[in-house]
Amino acid sequence: MRLPASLFAVVTAIVLSMPVAAQDNLITLGAFVTVRAENVPQFERQVREHNEWHASQNDPQLWATYQAITGHGEYALLAPGMTWASMDTPTLDMGADIAHWAESGAPYTETEEFVLWTDIPGGNPPEDPSQFPVIQVYDFDINSGGQAAAFHTIERASEALSQTGIHFQWSTVVSRDGPPGAFLALWFPSFAELGAPGPGADQVMADAFGAGEGARILAQFNKATTAVSSQIWTFRPDLSYNPGM
Repeated sequence: MRLPASLFAVVTAIVLSMPVAAQDNLITLGAFVTVRAENVPQFERQVREHNEWHASQNDPQLWATYQAITGHGEYALLAPGMTWASMDTPTLDMGADIAHWAESGAPYTETEEFVLWTDIPGGNPPEDPSQFPVIQVYDFDINSGGQAAAFHTIERASEALSQTGIHFQWSTVVSRDGPPGAFLALWFPSFAELGAPGPGADQVMADAFGAGEGARILAQFNKATTAVSSQIWTFRPDLSYNPGM
């Protein structure tokens, strides 16, 4: 599954307007869908069929499928590690891709949303996010006038997270209207490890910078942003397309 034609036009405009430095960062394309409970078996069958179609087209782009643990019938199809240049020179016929999805998986979806993120420098993304079976995601809106403060505190938070051994990635949403957004993804080998007791954000920051400075950084981030959502997604290899693996 790739961008529908209408959104591809929007993304093309975004690519042309982004600073050169931003275009050097990797991007992740996410397709988020909801499926009615009675349509789940048909939807999953058609996702597998659509991935077989991608394989027949020699598509080199990995598509990792995750399913929500929180929520019902929600799926995320993620294409991580893409470059801005790849958006200009797709290896597949996008029209054929969209048409195939429209005839296979789309009839069984209730809603579909496509989102494009670009890595925030210093976000320390893992080399292969698809190898981690569980992702915990946090979505934030950046408040008016708070973008500089938000990005500064994200840089400091990345320093702290890098000391924990957790694989993480900070990104910014570039394909939606409204306030700018920041997206934090944390990858874990299993749901059990995700649920194991561990330090909270305040402790992670205190361990890295001391209690006073850590609290100040968190307060600055909380002032600059508004938390939108938190969800947990589990990797579904049976619904994923992994060329060369």
